[in-house]
Amino acid sequence: MTDKISLFVQNAGMKLFAAKGKVEIRAHSDNIELTAQKTVKVLSASENVEVAASQGVLLTAGGAYIRIHDGNIEIHAPGQIDIKGAQHAFNGPTSSPYDLPTLPKGDLHNKLELNLTDSNLKPVPGAPYKVLFENGTTMAGKLDANGHAVLRDVPEGTAKAFFGEDARPFAQQALPEAKTLDQADVLKELGAGGHEGINEENLASLFNQFSGRPDIQ
Repeated sequence: MTDKISLFVQNAGMKLFAAKGKVEIRAHSDNIELTAQKTVKVLSASENVEVAASQGVLLTAGGAYIRIHDGNIEIHAPGQIDIKGAQHAFNGPTSSPYDLPTLPKGDLHNKLELNLTDSNLKPVPGAPYKVLFENGTTMAGKLDANGHAVLRDVPEGTAKAFFGEDARPFAQQALPEAKTLDQADVLKELGAGGHEGINEENLASLFNQFSGRPDIQ
């Protein structure tokens, strides 16, 4: 799929269940957004909820926020900060690394196929070609023995293909030998073509009419 998939429900809800196995949602080259008019819940029924990021985590509401960034934790609030506990331990610095997955690039391997035939619909082997893509890049080469080429990893968008001269040597085809027709042969061909009523007497007049000289009888 090169463009997008959209799912929309007008009146009822939408559910996605997996009886076994993980449910994975990934965006290889952009963001993932979860937005709701009301509450957004993230729950774990029997284990943990983990939130990790390579650059920062921000929790904010009502102007107050907790930001975790570059090994620092910022706790700011326009109002009261209330911290309660049986003990408060402020020790020296420490850290806990978290392994984040490496996502593949979201580029699809597009391909373009070229086919070239002559006026008789026969493949043109070895013809040079040049393809100009919408982003300004070009690709060039020669067609194979079947007048075919496959270009891989081509950019998105439209493309224009230009072909060079046919590499095959020109071979002049001999014309078929001319046939000599007498009057009987002509009448036979006309009869086979459905032209009834033509005989030796009006054949000459017919020729003159089709030659643009109806005045000659």
